[in-house]
Order: sequence, then structure tokens, then C-alpha cells
Amino acid sequence: MTKYRLRLKNGRVIGPFDLNQIHDLKSKGHIQGSEDAQVFPLGDWKPLSQFEFHADLMDENKTIIEPRNEDATFVIDLSTIRQKRTEKEIDKLSSPSAVPTEPLTETLRLSPTKVNSEIEKQKQTVSPPNMGNTVTISQEMPRPDLDEREDKTLLNPVAQEEIQKMRKLMAEQAHFEQEQEEAKKKELVALKEQSRSHKSLVSTPTDTTQMISFGSKTELLSLANDEEIAIDNEIKDFLKKRKEEEDLENEDEYEEEETVSKAKGKKILIIAAALALMYVFLFPEDDQPERPRYSHLGPQIIFPLPFDKADVKKAEVLFRNGQKSYLIGTYTSLVNAGGLFRQSVENNLDDMKTYSWMVRAYGEELRSSKKPLDDSLTLFKIIQAKKPMLIQDVDGVIGMNLFYMTIGKYEAAADIIARYLKLNPKKVTQDLFAAYLYSLIKVGRVDVAKQFYLALSKTPDKSRYALESLIEYLRLNQEDDKAMELVKEGMKKYPNTIVFYLLKCDLLLRKKD
Repeated sequence: MTKYRLRLKNGRVIGPFDLNQIHDLKSKGHIQGSEDAQVFPLGDWKPLSQFEFHADLMDENKTIIEPRNEDATFVIDLSTIRQKRTEKEIDKLSSPSAVPTEPLTETLRLSPTKVNSEIEKQKQTVSPPNMGNTVTISQEMPRPDLDEREDKTLLNPVAQEEIQKMRKLMAEQAHFEQEQEEAKKKELVALKEQSRSHKSLVSTPTDTTQMISFGSKTELLSLANDEEIAIDNEIKDFLKKRKEEEDLENEDEYEEEETVSKAKGKKILIIAAALALMYVFLFPEDDQPERPRYSHLGPQIIFPLPFDKADVKKAEVLFRNGQKSYLIGTYTSLVNAGGLFRQSVENNLDDMKTYSWMVRAYGEELRSSKKPLDDSLTLFKIIQAKKPMLIQDVDGVIGMNLFYMTIGKYEAAADIIARYLKLNPKKVTQDLFAAYLYSLIKVGRVDVAKQFYLALSKTPDKSRYALESLIEYLRLNQEDDKAMELVKEGMKKYPNTIVFYLLKCDLLLRKKD
């Protein structure tokens, strides 16, 4: 059965619920019908109005749940009825007046004493109702020892009819008990499956509100690790699929190039030779030295290989130099910082602070990669190597957020920071809030993003991350004048960072339109 999670106006996520539970929430006024929803567990967030059941949800005639009439409820005690019925039938067998006579036959009438003795033998095979509300009757009825020479009636027809009724009652009772046992077994199996499949942080209290309950930090970390494993598996499948598509495209391009090169090989050689001769005669060599050609500086995302002997002092020096280079803000300095952090980790693999900064630098470099699939796989392995420690460090969390944002997993990018804030609400930085604000904008949670925008906007000394996130929020709200002021502040503070110049061009083009 399809279930959904809901995101309330205040940004809180509740669920998962099935359609009946969603209708119940609407009828009680807990939701308005204009919230966002997601198909649990990995669906995209979108307004409820885009789901097929929205029309039924907004129809008041279909969302009203009629209260139960408790007065009309009554209980039938089947065990009491069966017991009374059994006693009534046994009384009929015990009564001498119930034995009819058949005067038109030559049946020998038994004396009342003998008939009563036969009935008493039959009654001994009938056990009274036990605690399980069952009636047990012997399948083999006793036969009186009669002389074969005598032509006597063994049992009268009334007794035979009563015995048949008792046997029928016994069969019905056994069938009813079998159905009850099967129903109990099915219910137990269903409860076990439900307890295995529904492990969620969200609990439904008895009051009219939905609240999120958390246990200890150990339990929360365990749940967070389970969700991270699911996200990692999804990322692995995503990267594997992208690699297969890229390999297929490369094969097609190679075949096309090979075909074209064979057809035009001779022609290209002739044209090249002619152009070379023209260049020699028409353009003599200049005395000025030639400028070096432009070459792309790709990200240097390399898995660190620790040295046999650690050098803690050297690692510390490399880490400090890496931080200085990182804070410059240019792309070349960012690539240089990533290399310095990697060398520091190779000299001291146990230093998680340096490892977190390396992941953060790699996460930002990944956006400029010409081989995004290969670099993404390398960074994914680096994160997996020390993920339990990275999610507890603020810079490691920022690096993981940048990685998820680059590969298009915006929900995972926002969730990784949300879980960190719940576990470490006091260990936060300006850059962490900026990364979270940017992620919230991408997933469309503008109501929550506004809270972090207000907090960041009051910061006196804004970092590069903070300025970029604030400008993105203002552009989303079409507050171009305020955004331009922050762009100018970024250009003044980080003159060698091209991102602010590009943002200025974009704002000017929007203003012209």
C-alpha cells in the first residue's frame, strides 16, 4: 500500500500515512490540504494539489468521519448459548416422557428403567463445556449387549435423532475453533511483518498533534546510519548507471570518429599541408615569445595513501597552509588546498579535523570536474571510509552536503545537515547555516529557509558561503536590489573570486529584461 509523508507549514515532516489516515488528519483540521507531500520513502516533494487524491481530500463529504454509536453495540456470548443448548438437549435425552411409542410396529417396548440406563450411557460420553467453550462427544456410541435371539430395539428413533444433532453441533464447534486459530495466526504474522517494515522516528501520540520523538543519541545515530546506508545504496546505483551510459556514449562516438577519419583522412592531410605552406610564406615568425595555451586545471580528487611512518609535525604545517589557501576563495587556491589537506592526512591518518577539511575541499572542487563520474566515485569512497566520524564533525558534514548537492541529491544534502543539528545544536558555524540555507532553497522548503536567512543576514562578517546563500535567497524572492548590495560586498571582500562577477551579470540581465 502506498504511503506518504507530509510537510507542515512550519517545516516539520510527519508520516508516513496511508490515504485513510490523511483523510482523517484533514477531517480533524490538522492539515489544510495545501501542504507538500512525498511518496514514502524516496519520492519527490510536491504540493498535495498535484496528487490524484487531492480532489477527494478537499471534498468535505468524503473527509468527514462519522462517530460510532456506542449504544448500538452489543456482545453475544456464544459460549453461554452453546452451553444452554447442550444442557437443553441432554435434558431431552434424560426425560422418559420424550420416548414415543409406535403401536403399529412389532417393536418391543423397553422398560423405563432399561431405557434410562441406555440414556445414562450416552450421557457419559458427553463432556460438559470446558474452559475453551468446546463440546466433546464420543464418535463411537455405546451399543447395549443384547441377546441375538431376541428381536429388540437397540435405541429409539428420538435418541438417534438427538445424537445426530449433537454430532452436528460438535462439528460446527470444531470448525469455528479452527477458523479462530487461523485468524490468530494470520494476525500474528501481520504484526511481525509490520514491526519489521516500519522503523521510523515519527510517533503518533494521543493528542491532536504529530510530534517527532527521539531516543538517546546512540539510538538516533543508529537510525541515522540506517538511512545513510539506504542513501549510499541509491547513490551507488545512480553512479553505476551514469557510468554505463557514459561508456555507451563513448563507444558510439569512437565508432563514428573512426568511420569519418577513414573517409576524410587523405583530404585532411592535403588541406593541412596547404595551410602549413601558406602560413610559412604569409606569416613570418615574430621575435616576441608565444603565450602558453590555456589548459584546464581539473580537480585533484585523490584517495589518500598513508605513509608507513606518521609525521605529526609535518601534518600540522600542511594543514595550516591548506587552510590559508582555502580561505583565499579562488579555484586554483581551492585545488591547492585540497592537495595540502591530502598530504597532511597521509602523514597523520588519525587527524579527523584534517580529513574533514579534505572532504570539504574535494566537495567544492567536484563542481568543476570534467570527469564528474570518476571523481564522484573517488570522493564517495573517501566519505565511506570514515563516514561515522565525518557526520559528527561540522566541516565533514559540509563536505558531504557539497557532494550530495553536486550529484543532484538535494534531499540527502538537506537531511545530512538536519540530523547534525539535532545531534549537535550548539556546535554550528556560519558556513554550516549557509550550506543548509542553500540546500533548503533547492528542495523548496522556503518557510524553513527564511529562519536561516534571518540568522545569517544579521552576521556582521559574512563568509563567502554566507554571501552566496543569501544572494540566492534574495534572487528567489526577486529582491534584486538587496542581492546586488551583497554581490558588491562579495566582490570587494573576495576580488579574485569569479562567482560574484557572474552573479552581478545575471542580476544586470534580469534588470534589463
